[in-house]
Parts: sequence; structure tokens; C-alpha cells
Amino acid sequence: MERVTPFLNLVNDPTIEDIITLRIALTTAEYLAYECGKHVLVILADMSSDADALYEVSAAREEVPGRRGYPGYMCADLATIYERAGAWTY
Repeated sequence: MERVTPFLNLVNDPTIEDIITLRIALTTAEYLAYECGKHVLVILADMSSDADALYEVSAAREEVPGRRGYPGYMCADLATIYERAGAWTY
């Protein structure tokens, strides 16, 4: 476990931590891969919690909801996460 860097967010943690933890984990992985030349494996365990966190934040900001109450930018936000995690090299 000396080469493992876990980023954990528990269910009872604040909503904004759910959004931030995911992005910090990807930023760290990008740094290790592109700046340090390391081989990196990122495992994102529950993307629905990120969508629910976006839902809660947009409701708190009183934004106009999109489909099923989720914010209209949710698909674009999730797409940027998948794009960041999807760079493969052999």
C-alpha cells in the first residue's frame, strides 16, 4: 500500500466535499502521470453520488432545474470528468 493514494468521501461528509474530492483525485492523478511520468490507475467508485451532489448544490443556489431536477450542466460536468479520466497510453 506504499504506492496507493486513496481519496475517500463518506456519505455523511458535506456535499461540496463530494464534488471537490473527485476533482482533487483526478488532478493528483494527472500530475503524477504527466509531470512525474508515473503509471496511474484511477478508480471512480460511485458517480451517482457526484450527480446527487450537483443536484443538492444547484437546488441550494436556486438554479432552474433540468431533467429530473438535476442541473442542466450535469451532463457536461460529468463528461469533463470522464474525459480527464479517459487518457490511455500503452
